[in-house]
Amino acid sequence: MAKLEAVRDQLTEDLAGLDKDIKELKDAQNKSTTTRKEEAEEAKETMLEAQEGLDALEMCMTILDRFYKTVKKETVDLSLAQASPADDAPDAGFDNGEAYTGAQGEAGGIMGMLEVMKSDFTRTITETQKAEAAAEQDHLEFMTETGKSLAEKEQAHKEKSSQKSDAEE
Repeated sequence: MAKLEAVRDQLTEDLAGLDKDIKELKDAQNKSTTTRKEEAEEAKETMLEAQEGLDALEMCMTILDRFYKTVKKETVDLSLAQASPADDAPDAGFDNGEAYTGAQGEAGGIMGMLEVMKSDFTRTITETQKAEAAAEQDHLEFMTETGKSLAEKEQAHKEKSSQKSDAEE
């Protein structure tokens, strides 16, 4: 009888330890799942903002490209201009009859800066997608490992509970 009481006491301690371990594993899984959902939502928002920025930037680049290509071909029709002495014309930095064609030399710089910004948005989207895939994989691996451990501990708990019942009987 003393032997069975010792076995029962040992099993009671083992069960308490298993209960604690099972609770910790379930808590870790719940915390991991919650954290993963938050991270996924944040990554989704980051990619959405970057995509919106990229779309707006591409629209801007299209508009500027069209502007500079169109204005480069501009001419002034002087057939309707009043005849006046050249001295009376204001000095605007243009020759008489010259059309404004934009700062064509500066257009390349602006478009270059916009290209850099475009590559930044694209890189943000790509890197966020990679990080999101890696985080999802890590989460799945964690859940698999803790799931295995949890199943083993629950099975051990079931067997020890049965052994304890037998010892008590």
